[in-house]
Amino acid sequence: MIRISKKNLVYLFLIFPFFQPGIFSLLQSLKIIDVIYDLWRCISIFIIIILFCTVCKIDKLLFFVFLYFSWILFSTLFKQGSLVSFFSQCGSIAALCLLISMCHRKGDMQNLLKTIIGLLEFYLIINAITVFIYAPQGGIVSDIESIRMKTNNYFLGYDNQHVYYILPYLALSLIYDKFYCEVIKWRTIIFHIIINVAVLICWSADTVVAVVVFYLLLITNKNKYINKLINSYTVIAVNYIIFYFLVILTMSSRLSALMEYILQKNIGSAREWIWANYLFYFYKSPIIGNGYLDIASRFSLTYASHAHNMYLDILFVSGIVGLLLFTIIIFLTTNSGKDILSESQKILIIAIIAYMVAFQATANPYCPTFYLLLMLSYEAGSYDKYCANAVKG
Repeated sequence: MIRISKKNLVYLFLIFPFFQPGIFSLLQSLKIIDVIYDLWRCISIFIIIILFCTVCKIDKLLFFVFLYFSWILFSTLFKQGSLVSFFSQCGSIAALCLLISMCHRKGDMQNLLKTIIGLLEFYLIINAITVFIYAPQGGIVSDIESIRMKTNNYFLGYDNQHVYYILPYLALSLIYDKFYCEVIKWRTIIFHIIINVAVLICWSADTVVAVVVFYLLLITNKNKYINKLINSYTVIAVNYIIFYFLVILTMSSRLSALMEYILQKNIGSAREWIWANYLFYFYKSPIIGNGYLDIASRFSLTYASHAHNMYLDILFVSGIVGLLLFTIIIFLTTNSGKDILSESQKILIIAIIAYMVAFQATANPYCPTFYLLLMLSYEAGSYDKYCANAVKG
């Protein structure tokens, strides 16, 4: 196991509530833990903001992240959405971004990465155990009436949500071993195998596709042609082209049959219907969107808790302006400003690409772990400098 220092314990206290396993929201008997996480999260956000004020510098990425969420806040206020839902979700993202920026300036990324990897490793192993035990029974059954996904639930929540934890761990564990240990450890390899076996047992199409994309690009990026494709322009263009073909053209063509075959999901009668509802409300307010809504309000409008597509969800919440600001954030975090990417940033961009591909069929554009990778990718240019001076072990 990774050795723990006093700094690791401090970081663990700060980040722990931002990585809440979904099981605590799915079982009535565990709801008290859900409440504890919420309170702990508020405390962590407050402490991180106070600590960041000692640095008092907003860089370019933080500026656009806060501008993006300020626009969502404006849309939420204008459309009388849910401020509680907005602050509970977006507050975690803002706090994580501030913490990463602060550690970057203090040159303490190694301890932060070590803490994040250790926490994710712990969660993913527990999740794998619940998969091995409960998968033959169809997962853990939720006993909360408001939860519509009653089955296919495990420690980290509904099986589609596992990707939110898996991709950061796959990327960060490789980066840490490669740059701080100079070799991929057997422990990391074994953990990768266990996690991927659990993914195959669950067989959540979104998670499987994301993991396959991650490893495929990781293996083939040494090819000079593939390597040239790992840049901000390709990431943005390819994902928006997929969005256009998957969502827009599916509404009026037989493309859905192909996607059903690939994803092994009934798109034609389910997701196509959800996309149509979300597009309808986007067209009604294309500039500012509909604001951040709680799950009950979304269901009353669209009969679905999310759009099952990240880009459509962003358009629904914050309109064209929101999608433009989000695109700028993606550009900044996947563009090194130079022809040759650092190895750490390349791995992170590959994970971001895999995330964005998975988000074509599911959606949580306000997932803290996604912004964790974005922020780390933006700061990754300095990893090599840190690693050169790092103490081995």
